[in-house]
Amino acid sequence: MFLWADRSLGDLFSSIQTLMPTNAPNSLPAESYLSILAYILEANAFPAGARELVANPDVLGRIRITAKPGL
Repeated sequence: MFLWADRSLGDLFSSIQTLMPTNAPNSLPAESYLSILAYILEANAFPAGARELVANPDVLGRIRITAKPGL
């Protein structure tokens, strides 16, 4: 099972925002953190959704991270 299984994209977004960059957490625009999140999803072959992601942890909190069936 992978680290973020059954957590939300909002959790991951908030974690990225809180921890990055290490020398100045939460210093980038929200859209930059959203771009990082989108890159992580794409690099890990997660399917694209029907709508564009938004830089809102509450909205992202409704999207669960799940493993591909059969893995």
